[in-house]
Amino acid sequence: MSAFVVSLHNTNNSINSIKYMSEESTTDATELSKALLAAAKRGELDHIQRLSSHANPSAFVDIATIEGMTALHYAACAKPALIPVLLSMGARLEVRDNDGFTPLLHAASQDGSPECLRLLLDAGADVSVMCAMNKPALFYAQGNQEKSDMLTEGGKKLELLQAKTAAS
Repeated sequence: MSAFVVSLHNTNNSINSIKYMSEESTTDATELSKALLAAAKRGELDHIQRLSSHANPSAFVDIATIEGMTALHYAACAKPALIPVLLSMGARLEVRDNDGFTPLLHAASQDGSPECLRLLLDAGADVSVMCAMNKPALFYAQGNQEKSDMLTEGGKKLELLQAKTAAS
């Protein structure tokens, strides 16, 4: 019997402790999402891989915290090993948190890593996305040349694709 983490939230919905439970003991999407969010926040790839083998991971992969953060949002903040697993579980690239940030915007920000940004761009994340304050990913990448170059390159590819689509 293997165990996985389930987070226990305080009234502000922040993760303040964890408990372990058997994978076989629940099919409740809320409990599974809490486990996934806790594992993503801590960067626990082994727990996420176990959860990915659940019968229907797409049923809980995009359930968010009260702040609108999903496991992919947490992974985009410098946890690149988690991103392919979450995407294979059906995590949506364009899901927004309460501030209008997609995982790509988190990866472009100071908290994200260039590797996370590359993984999200390669998976097809929308490079032209803007947060709720109408600021693009390139704004959040200021000061990091590698991220800025990736986003500029991604924008050029998007423009070429749009031009080809319009011409057909």
